Amino acid sequence: QTLLELIKKNTRVVLLTHPRIWSNVSEEEKKSMISSFPYIHSHEYMYNEWHNTRDSSKLLKWNLEEVRSHGFDRNKLLANQMVMTPGVGGFGDVLGALVGKVSLRPVSLASYLIPHLSQFCREHSDEPWNIIVLDFC
Repeated sequence: QTLLELIKKNTRVVLLTHPRIWSNVSEEEKKSMISSFPYIHSHEYMYNEWHNTRDSSKLLKWNLEEVRSHGFDRNKLLANQMVMTPGVGGFGDVLGALVGKVSLRPVSLASYLIPHLSQFCREHSDEPWNIIVLDFC
């Protein structure tokens, strides 16, 4: 469901947002937004790290380290980002993108992660996972 559909059904909604959401918002806009539904700065209640990699092995390893060090914290949720980050790592990537061999779209990186993610989750199902974020737009 969309946020609008939830609001129309009088569902209670709280938005966990990054503090920088307020950086370009006037005080008047901020008051208006807060009156619509509560916003909570995510850093107060959630640990959430972006690993900024396109290496699926590193991404899985770093998320496992993250859940082992922060997953048992009862004061904060842990959101593990299983998100591959496209980027240009050098001349080869630029040339590959120009000739169509390399894609800078995140969805193309999903093909490197998905085959390993299912097995990884089964192998580490006893870890204290809270939220797993997948994003392949």
